[in-house]
This record gives sequence, structure tokens and C-alpha cells, in this order.
Amino acid sequence: MSEETTVRDGSPSGSADRRRGDERDGAASPAGCGRRRVLVTVFLLVTLAAVFVQTMPASVIKSGLMVPARPYLNLTGLDQGWSIFSPDPRQQTVYVLARLERSDGSVAVRPIPGGTGLSAYRNYRWQKYGESLSDPTGGRRLWRPYAAWVVDQDRLEGGDPVRVTLVRRASDNLPPGRQPDALPFVDQELYTAPVAR
Repeated sequence: MSEETTVRDGSPSGSADRRRGDERDGAASPAGCGRRRVLVTVFLLVTLAAVFVQTMPASVIKSGLMVPARPYLNLTGLDQGWSIFSPDPRQQTVYVLARLERSDGSVAVRPIPGGTGLSAYRNYRWQKYGESLSDPTGGRRLWRPYAAWVVDQDRLEGGDPVRVTLVRRASDNLPPGRQPDALPFVDQELYTAPVAR
């Protein structure tokens, strides 16, 4: 005797149940596949358009199109800057540091997380985040959340911070030659706030 039972339409009950399950899941339905294709196509078109806008030469048109493109580029990690290359390389070397004043009178200075060797690749996102933080106008929205994160990290390590200050440390790069490579670093306070208890 066969282990499969036959239903009235002549098909084995197991295959009928599988068909019904597939229809419920939408896996085999053309509508489910069509929606996925549309979503993938929209994602690709938006991504390509945003990357195209970013690589356009500087112009009024690019400035206008970057307003909607920038949040998407930042979200996806596609925001790229090529300012280290000719013909217009960066004129400054910039770092962001967090200075924490603690209840015991001590002061801790925390740079943006980083690393050397292979760990530098893992921490590269932090470098990009530091570049965004160092922008005195565009980075303003990032200052408070980053300061709160630094305070939380200090507390996890046993510190008791009472005030946090974000400092932009910058040095002007000089052209090649016999003089030094750069001028001394100058600190500028970007953000300071008392720590909530």
C-alpha cells in the first residue's frame, strides 16, 4: 500500500499541500517576483543616480542635486571624497578629540577610535565619521550624539564625567620644500555641554 493518499482531483495530497503553501507564501506567484524586481530596480536606479550626482563637477546644479542625494549617500556609505588628490588636495590635517572633565578633577582626552595595521580597515568608518564631525557647519547635528556616546564609553570604563567638550584640532599643510610639512596644530572647541546625571 502506498504511503501517499490520493485526493479527489487525482493528485497526491502532499503535492497539493505544497502548492497551497507556495501560493500562500507568494514565493511562486508572479506578483511576488514582480514586486521584488521593481524594488531591486528602484534601489539600483537611486544608487546609480546618487553616485552620478556625487561625481559631477562642482556646479550650481550639483549643489542643488546633492541636497536630496547626500542623506542617501551617507546612509549607504557611498559618500566619497577625493580631495587628497590633485589638482586640489586638502589644505589641512584635522582631528576631532573629546575632552572629558571628571568629578574627581581629572581630564580624559579621547580621540576618534582608530587602529593600525589590519584594524585600521575595520575602523575606517570612524575616520569618515571624524571628518563629518570636524565640519564646523555640516557636522553640527552629529556633535551631541557623539558627545553622549563618548560619555557612555567613559562611564563603562569607570569614569564619572561632568562635562564633555568636542575639540577640532587642525594644522595647515604646507607645500613640499625645505620648510616643515605643516604648521602647528590649533584647537577649536566645537561643542561643550554638562553631563546629565
